[in-house]
Parts: sequence; C-alpha cells; structure tokens
Amino acid sequence: VPSDEPAVYRSALLVVFPAFAAYACLFSLQHEVKVVYGIADDDSSASHNFSFATSMLFAFKLVFRFLHCVLFACLEPRGRLFVSMGILSAAMGLLAAVTSGLLAPLNSYIFLAYALGGAGVGSFEGNVLSAFTCLGPQTKQYAVMGMPIGVASVTIGAFLLRY
Repeated sequence: VPSDEPAVYRSALLVVFPAFAAYACLFSLQHEVKVVYGIADDDSSASHNFSFATSMLFAFKLVFRFLHCVLFACLEPRGRLFVSMGILSAAMGLLAAVTSGLLAPLNSYIFLAYALGGAGVGSFEGNVLSAFTCLGPQTKQYAVMGMPIGVASVTIGAFLLRY
C-alpha cells in the first residue's frame, strides 16, 4: 500500500548544522580573535574598534534578512542557501586564516569576516525553512533541530575545551 506521506530526510540536520555552528563561532568566540589581534579587554580605542567591527555580524544579518530576496532574486530559496553557505564559508575561512597565522591580523579582515558572516546568516535564516518545506514537515523538523545543535556544539564545546 503506497503511503501519501513524503520521505523523511534526516540529513537536513546536516545542512543546517554547519551554518549555525559558523554563526556560533562568530558570536561566541570573539574573545579568541581579540587575543590573536593582541587587543586587551579594556576601554581602549582598539577594543572599541574591534567591538564595532564584530557588530557588523548583526548589522549585515539584519540587512540581508530583508534584502536577500532582492539581491538574490534570480535564485530559488535552495539556491540562496547555497550562496549563503558559500558566504559563511568565506567568513570562516578568513577568520581561520588570520587566527592560524596564515594572514597578518589586519583590522579590515575583522570587518570583512563579520560582515560576510552576517550576510550569510541573514540569507540562510531567511531561506532555510522555505527550502525544506517541499520535503515535508518531518524533514523540516530535522532541519530546525540543526539550529540549536549547531549553536550548542560550538558554545558548549568551546566552553568544555577551554575549561
């Protein structure tokens, strides 16, 4: 007897997980980036500039949450997910290159990495549920589960590694 229910793709969790893990890296591991840059946690102008640069994550997230459908109008939600994942990969790659010493720690890299991260997350969040809707509610449930699991893996994992 054929079933009318769509197949459940649990792998949707693995699509959403890395995007939210990257987002968690950007907002929860800022102190580690600050250490690489040699910036103290104080009231100095360098510390304020760093904070302003990292705030680009949230500024660009807000902008791209609304403008993703304008800037990427030629793409379906699935295509926008691919673009946003590429943008997030570029942000994480840039921060990884700086923190590992492959690139000199220039202030412009902080602005660029956090702006790219915000653009990627804003586009991703605005399209993820639309992209999985056609696969049924249970697949979408697994995609939604990837959000807290991605954030928790980084925030809790970094805490456990640190202490």
